[in-house]
Amino acid sequence: MKVVLVGLRASGKSTVGHLLARRLGWGFLDTDEQVAAAAGRSIRELFGQEGEAGFRRRESEAVREAVRRDGCVIAAGGGAVEDDQNRRLLRQDAWCVWLKASDEERSRRMAEDPATAASRPMLEPAMGAADAPAGPPAREALRVPIYESMADLAIETQDREPEGVAREIAAWVQSRL
Repeated sequence: MKVVLVGLRASGKSTVGHLLARRLGWGFLDTDEQVAAAAGRSIRELFGQEGEAGFRRRESEAVREAVRRDGCVIAAGGGAVEDDQNRRLLRQDAWCVWLKASDEERSRRMAEDPATAASRPMLEPAMGAADAPAGPPAREALRVPIYESMADLAIETQDREPEGVAREIAAWVQSRL
């Protein structure tokens, strides 16, 4: 089995994922980190050089690689779920956990993490850029119903310590093993 964490940017997928993997004694994979490592560039650079379509092709490959492993926690990039095949792969032999946080909380987290701005694509599309990512409201409107439909468990991360969230998910997973 696997645990796949889904949610919007800065909902806590990577932070909680590392802690959860440690608690379960499993490995941890972050599809965004896999994409950046394989490309030798940040996601922001990939978006700038290859556009969103190029990034999404690389992301789908990272998803295919990640789901081949058993006994691991996977932090799926926020947009990975927009692709039908990625959704099927992420749900296969896995529990899907949706991490939720308010817009304000996610904005605060991003502001506190300077690496986010340097490594992630801009949230607002550039003027005239046909392949630029849509802004946050459009992405949320598209993704939130997908997260909801995929989720075996939904966890609010707002005003919670990541360790407590990881502990709750680990208990839920262990009760199903």
